[in-house]
Amino acid sequence: MKYTRLLLIFLFVIAVAIGGLYLFKPSIFNRQDALFPSISAEPIQLDDNAKIHFFRNGIAVTSDDTSFYTYDGTELSLPFTQQDIENMGNIPIINKSTDNYALINNRYIYNTYAIPFEMIYEIPGDFDGWDIKEFGDLLLIVLKDSSDQLKLQLLKKGNNIPADLSGMEHSSFLDASYSDVNKLISILTIATDTPNPSTRVFHFTDGNSPYGVLSLDDIALYKIYSTQDRIVLIGIHQIMCYNIDGSHIWTLHGPNSCIHRQANFKNDMLLYFNNARYNKANAIYINEKGEMETKEFPNGLTSVQTYKNEYIIALEKNNIVIVDKNGYIQKRYNLDISPAKLYWTAYSPNNIYVVDKNNLLHTYVLGKSNIRKDGN
Repeated sequence: MKYTRLLLIFLFVIAVAIGGLYLFKPSIFNRQDALFPSISAEPIQLDDNAKIHFFRNGIAVTSDDTSFYTYDGTELSLPFTQQDIENMGNIPIINKSTDNYALINNRYIYNTYAIPFEMIYEIPGDFDGWDIKEFGDLLLIVLKDSSDQLKLQLLKKGNNIPADLSGMEHSSFLDASYSDVNKLISILTIATDTPNPSTRVFHFTDGNSPYGVLSLDDIALYKIYSTQDRIVLIGIHQIMCYNIDGSHIWTLHGPNSCIHRQANFKNDMLLYFNNARYNKANAIYINEKGEMETKEFPNGLTSVQTYKNEYIIALEKNNIVIVDKNGYIQKRYNLDISPAKLYWTAYSPNNIYVVDKNNLLHTYVLGKSNIRKDGN
């Protein structure tokens, strides 16, 4: 009887341990994919100032010119019509890009969803293109004039004529964010008519219709994110959350708050900090209602970004790690190179792109073998 009781206790402890592992480390029970260097994509040598852009059908590498590649490493011819190339008058260089658009030669905006790319807007000659941001079916265009003054325009999908965003006098553009829930665009600016640095956030609905303004005196904030009906503002040493109606929700203080990486978990958001701590935590998790929780994530992560909507992917020294929203490493892949930067795109979800310290761009493939799962 005594031995039977001990056996039952032992089996119970084992069951609890297995249950705990399944709850907190579910990846232990999952099939572990391997990561292989691509056999079809040779490493690409990059210049020191090279930029990498992803579009639906491939990759663009921009420096003094732009080279295009498919996701399996095959070099592409220029994805423009001959007439477009002649109209540009020089080599096309991608300055900025979003999922579906590219700013080229600081003058032309192209839809990059299909090949050849489709030009949808030519910026007037007295301005240069400075930035673009894609918000749902809207494209925010930031223009710069000869006096370095910025002007904002909004281009709706299917239109070729943008609308000006007005009503932001005496305010200089810093950043913008968008909520998929309420369809509000929020423009973060710094006031130019106050003796001390002050922040203004302008909200727009239905594209360019003014919705409201949040004014914060004697404080400078430099980054904005949207989550449902809330906005998160980040300064040098503080993070603040406000309702769209202007009511304050919470504030966190900490040095070096402005140095962070942001990633999304479906409708929630993560802010990761390498140089800031909040009660020993190095990450802030903000749900879609704006509720905040500090969390401890692995230290020293770089190239932190969203991965398949439910995780983050990052570099951890010579490893690629997949981390869940609670900060647990679900998968770790050791690299045979010394990585400097990491890229992942939903357009080619089984590929991971790594730039090493010699500025070589490597393609790695996730799966049972070094062949892409889509068969290409």
